[in-house]
Amino acid sequence: MTLDRQVSLFSHFNSYKIQFSKMKKWSLLLVLAGFIAFYSCKTKTKTEVKDTTAVSTGSETVTPNKQATFQPQDGFSPVPYGVSLDPNKEKKIREMLGTDTYQKVGAVTMTKELNNQWIEQAKSLLKSRQDQDGDKRNEVLTSTYWIVGGVFKDTMANPQTYAGKWIKFNKDDTFEYGTRQETKGKGTYHYLLGNDTVIMVDDNPEVKPLEFEVGFENGYMVLFGTKSYDDRDLQIKMDRSQNKP
Repeated sequence: MTLDRQVSLFSHFNSYKIQFSKMKKWSLLLVLAGFIAFYSCKTKTKTEVKDTTAVSTGSETVTPNKQATFQPQDGFSPVPYGVSLDPNKEKKIREMLGTDTYQKVGAVTMTKELNNQWIEQAKSLLKSRQDQDGDKRNEVLTSTYWIVGGVFKDTMANPQTYAGKWIKFNKDDTFEYGTRQETKGKGTYHYLLGNDTVIMVDDNPEVKPLEFEVGFENGYMVLFGTKSYDDRDLQIKMDRSQNKP
């Protein structure tokens, strides 16, 4: 995919995001800024920033303050948790704020305990929504395979990083995902018809839950990560397909 095509693709993402009725609360400025919102820190102590070189292995790391942080496995997500696709993100933030001292709004320190809490919370919410909706399903969502056609997190992903990735939402509220002909994992989901939100819980406890607000267009949909499980800066374009790639 050429650079011009990449820019065109995500310019359309951003345009569609503004038009999508459930996403109007996010301004174009936030989209162009890569969904980064920061407050200047009033103290002279430099705030630690999440390491963006983490490898998604489901492993724990002890920080200098003796707190065990946790790097979830990717699961369906085409971007490792806590990793920015923009290698110059921190430099841009400092230049924008005019200071090296800042603190991210709503910053999350991921631990194994927090991930377990999120999983239990998501399972409870998923069950509650299933009971509420009964047999009602989104037929568009379950009628096809969905192929990852674009990823945005602070900047656009290299297409090679998500080539061949797919997901299939089944009518029994299960999903499976993989790369090309290989199935990599599976889990349980629910699509809330009232506000076009999908919540996903992987069968692998080393993978964190996901929640997306969904926008449909002819031939594709766009998944907008929510703040529920700290994915507000993630967007994924999914193309319809009758088969695995």
